Amino acid sequence: MRTFTNFALLLFTSISFWGCASNGFFMAKPRMVLYGTTYPAKDVNTPVEIYRTQRPNRPYVEIGEISCNDTNDEYALNQILMKARSIGADAIIILGSASSSASGVPIGGVLYSSTQQYGFKAVAIKYH
Repeated sequence: MRTFTNFALLLFTSISFWGCASNGFFMAKPRMVLYGTTYPAKDVNTPVEIYRTQRPNRPYVEIGEISCNDTNDEYALNQILMKARSIGADAIIILGSASSSASGVPIGGVLYSSTQQYGFKAVAIKYH
């Protein structure tokens, strides 16, 4: 009976865990928090620089924070870049993952857990 209970709990947790995260199918929309002034929108083909491990060496002002919680990283990054262009940003600085999900399964006296981070959070910037 205990084995069945553990199996049922594992199955329920697995379904809950995978049901919470998008797989790109839901196409999460970007969220934005503006810090102040926006600038004229840029054309959809205008390049926007991406900084991941360092900050730009030239002076800039932060326009706002943009995040997208989709589990498809390419889709999430493209959504952030589109939103950055719409507020006139020259570049974005990736701050990290936008969201995470966790799941735990008790087996015997031990809780086994798993986490998944997904999406991106970035700051949109404008060069001086």
